[in-house]
Amino acid sequence: MFFNPFAIVNLNVIPMEEERVLSDQTVIVQDGRIQKIGNASSTEMPTGARRIDAHGQFMIPALTDMHVHLEGSAWNIMFPPEMQFSNDDLDFNKILFPYIANGIATVQVMSALPEHIQLRDRISQGEDFGPRLFLNRFIDGPEQTWPPPINTCVETAAKARQAVKEAKGAGYDGMKVYSFLNPECYDAILTTA
Repeated sequence: MFFNPFAIVNLNVIPMEEERVLSDQTVIVQDGRIQKIGNASSTEMPTGARRIDAHGQFMIPALTDMHVHLEGSAWNIMFPPEMQFSNDDLDFNKILFPYIANGIATVQVMSALPEHIQLRDRISQGEDFGPRLFLNRFIDGPEQTWPPPINTCVETAAKARQAVKEAKGAGYDGMKVYSFLNPECYDAILTTA
């Protein structure tokens, strides 16, 4: 998937820790990770590295989209039968590629589904191409705005604690709390998470 190693030369780097531009830089990338950034005149290129001339171009740190909803079969509950789809109909490579193409290397999925856990694992193992995924299980109170299985509905603190434990056990990274949680459930989610 990656050219190993490669060097982007004659590049302007905006490090963003303060307002400045580092001109005429070389960025060395190996195994999909930046290994070194240095002045183009003094940074040694690795043997066999592919050279990419980026004269006049700029590089910034990757971006993160903090609120994403990915398609999944659970969303079929919102569609009439003739418009429903299967997971086989979804091409996550096409869905996720625009994030990478636009410099978004991480997305936080705010109503993640079980198939997204498998997708995240395939991406992290290099089997699929996409941004790093942080997956949040959606949790709401009994007057929920979105139906299960899109979310988990809880009405007591004990059920809220159990829902957090089950989400963690299933592989989710966090919880998305929503509008109809009572204070006891919200506090239970927070302390358990």
